[in-house]
Amino acid sequence: MGYLPQYISLYILGLIAYRRNWFFELTPKMGRDWSLIALMATLIIFGGLVFPSAMQQEAEAAGTRQAGLAIAGGFNWLAFSYALWESFVVVGVCIGLLVLFRQRWNHQGRLARNLAANVYLVYLIHPPVLVGFAYAFHVVALYPLLKFGIAVLITLPLCFLISSVIRKQYPCSSGANDQPCSSIRIRMFKLEAFSF
Repeated sequence: MGYLPQYISLYILGLIAYRRNWFFELTPKMGRDWSLIALMATLIIFGGLVFPSAMQQEAEAAGTRQAGLAIAGGFNWLAFSYALWESFVVVGVCIGLLVLFRQRWNHQGRLARNLAANVYLVYLIHPPVLVGFAYAFHVVALYPLLKFGIAVLITLPLCFLISSVIRKQYPCSSGANDQPCSSIRIRMFKLEAFSF
């Protein structure tokens, strides 16, 4: 819940940036500079201040019933340093990756184009698929990281497969001047109404 303001503000900033074409105005130099800022923030703030202090606190708290580390929050310099580091890294990595992908990997093959067409529907349907799989798989006793890997390998292709089937069942024109099919929205609404 503590990250919700950050997520909402970055989402709104992304909407504004899209409408004002800020993504296309990012130069390669800006991408390099912000990537360097993220790296320096990690080395200086996190590597030099936060991590050693957190480890020292953890060592001091060993054997006691101290409730958590100062890095977890509160009004102290360690929590402030962590929040500052996180903010610089988020902005730096976002800008750096936007420029990198726009410059180096701004093309799609047939598979990527097909996956891109399904990605929003995958976003909408992945919670019930993932929760259903996790519920069915919870009785299996495996190492948690291995369970996570198996869940990703099964549910990710499954979500794209379900999305593809739904899109083929309810096709919609994708022409430049065509309006979205309202019949699909009505059918999807009926499906959602009966999913409770």
